[in-house]
Amino acid sequence: MDFPKEFDAIKFCEDYGLEYWTEGKNTSPGWVSIACPWCNDHSNHGAINPYGAYFSCWRCGGHSLYETLQLLTGDKYVKPILEKYGYVTSEMPTQEVVKEDFFLPGGKLQKVHKDYIAKRGFDPEFIEREYLVRGTLMDKRYPYRIITPVMYNGDIVSFLGRDFTGKQNRHKDCPIGASKIHHKKILYDLDNCRKDSVIVVEGAYDKWRMGKDTCATLGTSWTDEQALLLSKRFSTVFILFDHGVESQDKAKKLASHLNLLGVNAEVIKTEYDEPDHIPDGEVVRLKQFLGIM
Repeated sequence: MDFPKEFDAIKFCEDYGLEYWTEGKNTSPGWVSIACPWCNDHSNHGAINPYGAYFSCWRCGGHSLYETLQLLTGDKYVKPILEKYGYVTSEMPTQEVVKEDFFLPGGKLQKVHKDYIAKRGFDPEFIEREYLVRGTLMDKRYPYRIITPVMYNGDIVSFLGRDFTGKQNRHKDCPIGASKIHHKKILYDLDNCRKDSVIVVEGAYDKWRMGKDTCATLGTSWTDEQALLLSKRFSTVFILFDHGVESQDKAKKLASHLNLLGVNAEVIKTEYDEPDHIPDGEVVRLKQFLGIM
């Protein structure tokens, strides 16, 4: 399956008479915001990522860029649109810009960081050592956060920033323009998935709980590029998302998408509402049952 490596979302919107925003309310750096065609959106909750084949909405989550363009234009065959406003490639994600000044915030975990991680049910020393997790305090750009590096082919290409105070936005991650490869183009901890089968979860903390041979989409919304990576690397994919209606809907759509790509994909559930709530002993038994140990 091909996907656009870049997409001129601004020119597309201008040519099709679509109102768009690049700054202000509901906008994120590098994204082009529009009214979402998937839900009853009367504002600009939807957004096109110009550097990848995906569309995301603050209200209803992520959608394929292909299907979104179909809705926006009324045209079922959108390949000419992709070719006109970008270009198409079958290549895997590569480093877009050599960023000698790539900035990874934080430093060694302090007691307050370790206390938060321990409260979530993890061993802070192990998490710091295994996943190179860092912490910030009075950082101007990323204050009071747990910083989780995102690696691809052994290189840190992006990062996640999670608030541990409960007093600010929960997530403030590396923006598109500051990353080597944006984390929604790849899967978190894919480097440590070396079997023919894999478990896919939503978040980094879910992945920490499930251990090796598990990767994360980093959010309920998955992208076409993430699905393509999974199809290239694995013959069997077990999708373990949260129990929520939206999460399960996204999981089923991912399984269906992967099946079309020739992958044996299956949505699985446990009695626990979120993967990071599963006790370690149950994780071992589940992975043994799935043949991923």
